[in-house]
Amino acid sequence: MTVALNDVVILSDLLAHVESFGNWDEISAVLKKWYRMRKPLASTINTMSMSWAGIFAAHGEAFDIMQEGAFKFYGKGAKYSDEPMSLAAGILKSPSLLARNSIAIAVYSIWVLFTHPRPGNEYAPQFYEYPLLLVKALNVIWTIGVVMGPVMWAEM
Repeated sequence: MTVALNDVVILSDLLAHVESFGNWDEISAVLKKWYRMRKPLASTINTMSMSWAGIFAAHGEAFDIMQEGAFKFYGKGAKYSDEPMSLAAGILKSPSLLARNSIAIAVYSIWVLFTHPRPGNEYAPQFYEYPLLLVKALNVIWTIGVVMGPVMWAEM
């Protein structure tokens, strides 16, 4: 909805300066300009909605790790949640900022995996568990790439 409303605002502003709606060259130039102007917000919101919804709705060990890490990341305070929430709200319009935040959340999720107790345990993982955790961490990196990569590529 945010993308659609933004599209309406941009297009209506551009069409307000059209002298003749019968002149295809003029309309075509307006549509090309509109497409370029809408791209930052549209690609940010579309990428976020497709990839983050996929991450938070999916089941599996890598998704569970990222979900837990994301909630702990956001729970660290406004410094950590302001940018992701501003991206989701359409206030910030930057696919590269979205990618940076997604990578930060994935890295933080891996840090949580190595340093926080797992459900059912009261202690953080022991050193001998690290090789298995490294495999899980690589799976998290692979999963975030598989989920976000195609969506980001399609939105470029």
